[in-house]
Amino acid sequence: MLRLCDRATSKSDNNYGRSCPPVLLRRLGRGVTLIEVLIAIVIIAIASVGMASQFSVGLGSVEKQGDRRGALELARQQMEQLLADPVTVLPPSDGTLYYCNVSPCTSTSWVAGKPPRTVPVTHLGAMPCEVTGQWINDTTTGVPARQTVEFGVKVWFAPGSSDDDFHRVYLKTLRSV
Repeated sequence: MLRLCDRATSKSDNNYGRSCPPVLLRRLGRGVTLIEVLIAIVIIAIASVGMASQFSVGLGSVEKQGDRRGALELARQQMEQLLADPVTVLPPSDGTLYYCNVSPCTSTSWVAGKPPRTVPVTHLGAMPCEVTGQWINDTTTGVPARQTVEFGVKVWFAPGSSDDDFHRVYLKTLRSV
C-alpha cells in the first residue's frame, strides 16, 4: 500500500527520518479548516451567479429574436400581397409617398399622410406597421418614367417608436409595371 510519507532510509535527507516536509505532516493529520470551506463556497457562489445572469440574458435574446421573426413574417406577407396585387390597387402615380392604412391595400386605402396602423406581433400584441408605395423614375431598369413602384414595409417588434434596426424590420423592393 502506498503511503504519503515514508521514513527516509538515509541521514542525508534534510528531513531526517521523514520523506515529507513537516508542514505536510501537520496538514495530513488536521484536515480542512472551516475558513477554507467557506472560501470555496463563496467562490462557487460567485461563479454560479455569473453563469445564471448570462443564462437569463440568453433567454431574453431568444425571446427578442422570436418577436423579430414574427414581425419579419408579417412584413414578408404584406410585401408578397403588394407584389401580387393588380395595377388597379397601386397608389396614384404622381410621385408622392403614399401610405396604405388597411390590409389588404386597395385603390382607396392609399393616403398621403402617415396613418396610425398596427398589426399583432407574437405575444406583444398590436405593434406599429407602415406600408409605403411611391412611383419613381428607376433609370437602372430602362423603364420609362414613373413605370416603377417602390414598396416599403416596416413592422416594429419592440416597444417604443425608434425607427432603427433594433426595434423594427424593414423590407423594400421595386415593382415595374
